[in-house]
Amino acid sequence: SLTILHEPTDIEVRPRSGTVNTYYLMQWPLMTITLRNVAPKPKVEWTMDNQSIDGVSIKETSVNYMAQDWEVEEKIQFQFWESCNGKNLQYRVTLEVVDEFGNTSEDWVEEGSIKMNCNDCPSTTPTVKPTTTE
Repeated sequence: SLTILHEPTDIEVRPRSGTVNTYYLMQWPLMTITLRNVAPKPKVEWTMDNQSIDGVSIKETSVNYMAQDWEVEEKIQFQFWESCNGKNLQYRVTLEVVDEFGNTSEDWVEEGSIKMNCNDCPSTTPTVKPTTTE
């Protein structure tokens, strides 16, 4: 079957890309990417500071098939640990094309990141006690 490549007309990221967001330790933050009027279904990759989070996250993808163009929504959740503090949650959305020989290549790419801060993580700054001289 032939699929016509259609770049999305609208991309909604929650929380927005380029923002700094504060979470509580052990919280399960929810991140969502919605792509409207897109075909075929895009590939969405999530990383934290360039490391895959596939084994420690829950992903849910829904596709609304409307005529020729689709609405695709991907949600991801993971438990916020102290090690997430100050890191960037990154996403990479790609549309891949396949030629007549079965070779795939990326035709369209959208990337972004969300800065993660911890509201109640223990401070890692050492305390310095003042010294007195007599």
